[in-house]
Amino acid sequence: MLKRYLLCFVLLILFLAFPSCLKKKEVIRRQVKNSYFNGNVKLIIPYQKGSTYDLAARQFAKIANKLNITKGIDSNIYCEQLTGSGGMLGADYFTSFSSQREKSMIVLSYDIWYRQLKLGDNFNIDLTKIKPVGSLVDESFMLFVKPGVYTDLSEFISISKRHEMSLAVAENDDEAVYCMANLFSPFGGKFIRTDYDSLSSAVDALQRRDADCLVTTVAKGLEFVRNGDIIPFLVFGDSSNDEYKEFLNSSVNSSASLGYPMANIAKGAFLCIPEDGLESEEIAEIKDVFIEVWNSDEFNEFMIQNHLNKFKIFTPDIEKHVYEAQNAVKVAMKYLEI
Repeated sequence: MLKRYLLCFVLLILFLAFPSCLKKKEVIRRQVKNSYFNGNVKLIIPYQKGSTYDLAARQFAKIANKLNITKGIDSNIYCEQLTGSGGMLGADYFTSFSSQREKSMIVLSYDIWYRQLKLGDNFNIDLTKIKPVGSLVDESFMLFVKPGVYTDLSEFISISKRHEMSLAVAENDDEAVYCMANLFSPFGGKFIRTDYDSLSSAVDALQRRDADCLVTTVAKGLEFVRNGDIIPFLVFGDSSNDEYKEFLNSSVNSSASLGYPMANIAKGAFLCIPEDGLESEEIAEIKDVFIEVWNSDEFNEFMIQNHLNKFKIFTPDIEKHVYEAQNAVKVAMKYLEI
């Protein structure tokens, strides 16, 4: 008799709990069905195929699709190249057409915001229509010189006051020039810009003493440092890449630690979405997926292989970060009389 009562009690508990389980499953199904990532989502890449920004965007799409599928989401983030004018063609398309017609995202670099300052009224892209979600690529600039020429940064800056330094600029990299401007401007140092088609040509100019210095990213300079062609003299900001720091040893100072914080011109690219047209739940989901991708072992390995910084910058902090980066460029442009 007691066993019969116990059996009835257990069956009653199961009966009462069953509708709750069904309800939870129904909520999960509804969440998956309403996911922003259900179906096709275009990821616009306005940079050259094989570039760091292109590779990072494709890596994001691949990992995000895998993560979403494990949740039961029919995710198909696909990449579409739309290059031209250093990203401006893609940004113009995204703000004018793409986000109105289809679910889409775009990868954009800091340079788009810097160009807004440089071009002024001639800049015709409405950046208020673009909402950065998080930093896909974060890089540091570094000042390089020929081995055995300068003893320290103080000597380098002192010479720049008496003798106009020649800065080798590879591939029309304006951001590298802004770094030098903010390094020299507090002390009245002077330099002229000499452009080269490639980084190897710029390095050759240093070796011939046709140029005094070169500014490029940590990742790009690594190959030439290993070959003994150039030596690192100063990191603009900081680099989180431990492998690179160990290779260089601890003798390379950062601009911030030496009292030149404005010389840290930010370089990198963001994953961006439309500012308008998305529900708050969709924006939150996109951010959550971005953070999942960023924290994944696979994306971490990608950052290590490409010598990228592991600095987490997500919305809403990213808006403040872009504002501060623009202010640093304003200081440089004033020095350069742009």
